[in-house]
Amino acid sequence: MLRVYGLAETEVTLQWVPAHCGIHGNEQADRLANKGSQLEQEDRQVSYSEEKTVIKALSKKKWKQQHPNFNQSDCYYQLSKRDQVILFRLRTGHNRLNAHMYSKFRIGESEMCSCNADIMNAEHLLQNCRLHDAPRQASWPEPVPLRVKLFGGLEDLQRTAAFVRAIGISIQ
Repeated sequence: MLRVYGLAETEVTLQWVPAHCGIHGNEQADRLANKGSQLEQEDRQVSYSEEKTVIKALSKKKWKQQHPNFNQSDCYYQLSKRDQVILFRLRTGHNRLNAHMYSKFRIGESEMCSCNADIMNAEHLLQNCRLHDAPRQASWPEPVPLRVKLFGGLEDLQRTAAFVRAIGISIQ
């Protein structure tokens, strides 16, 4: 038995399982692996920089396929580094808002916003929190969909980051 210490003590039991014990799937996987190891392997040397470029290109292509209506996705990279971090954290939910801090780390009393109307996440903060109605109205006099605030054009993204800074909420 192995004891792992972190936020909470956890017991982990490790068990050795033999690779060749008559299980059909194991035997088949072993045969295929041996067969593959006998094949001629293409000798291609790729630098770290090339690998990184390929991965970025594939990630960008996948993002564009998943968000076909957003041809302006490159405007994110026109933001300052500080604003990119704010937008990234709002988009992914990995931020210092109560919903993430409480659900992932059990930090704080609950996921709820201090307005007690809903959990404190990006959508609530940007769209509904009554504590920030005045700055929200100043930033967006007309209603704006959340997807525009998070994935819109350069001006939309700058406005979102400026709103977060103006209300003094720590995202990072």
